[in-house]
Amino acid sequence: MDDTLACVLTKINNAKVETVPFEHFVIYDFLPSVVYNKLINANSKLTLDNIQKIEIAGKGFKNPTAENVNEAGTITYNLSNASNIHQEIYNLFANIKIKEAILKKYNYNTTNIDNIKNSPELLRDKNIDMVPHTDDFVAGTDITALENNATYLLTSPGVVAHFQLYCPIDETYSHLGVKLLEMIKPDYNEMSNAKTKIIKHIPYIPNLIWSIKPGPNSWHMVDPIKNLSTYNRDSITMRLENK
Repeated sequence: MDDTLACVLTKINNAKVETVPFEHFVIYDFLPSVVYNKLINANSKLTLDNIQKIEIAGKGFKNPTAENVNEAGTITYNLSNASNIHQEIYNLFANIKIKEAILKKYNYNTTNIDNIKNSPELLRDKNIDMVPHTDDFVAGTDITALENNATYLLTSPGVVAHFQLYCPIDETYSHLGVKLLEMIKPDYNEMSNAKTKIIKHIPYIPNLIWSIKPGPNSWHMVDPIKNLSTYNRDSITMRLENK
């Protein structure tokens, strides 16, 4: 995978960071086509045994069983050992050079790069309702601290960059890509009622990377995904976080 690493590093280094509505970049045709096609083929053969965990709406994360897997909103597969190509992709994304390249795109100091963890996951979304969010807080953050657009300190651990590869077989569900938003009027009690303006739609199409630098204004969302049983909305998601 040395050639693949060199290829994707060049694409990350050459990517243009846009600043509207917040810092982000997009890369088309990220992986070499031969590698991407191997990944998609392997994704189509994933089984229950390859599942690491599932998330069920209203019930949280569960260990997968033949009975509850059909209730899953999101399935997380074990990317590191599901197959040879999955292991190669895991090692590629987890490579310290990839981590360094992403951090440098957002002008982070990489002196203490070992304090940043990057663990890629293979996700399959089947039934989710993703309201506007920023990625700029961690589990346990008191959401009431955000009322009235108040600023708040990002405590460690916290997400410093989000990096995601879309893995569909075609462009059939391109509308299910992420939407970058401007927040007009938040509703922190029920974010689905927030008033937002769509600034940019990044399509859910094969082999596309999108990345954002989370911050208080990095609002984004995906249209609701309902009972998507005949199409795999797969992606490889990696959050770079303070340990």
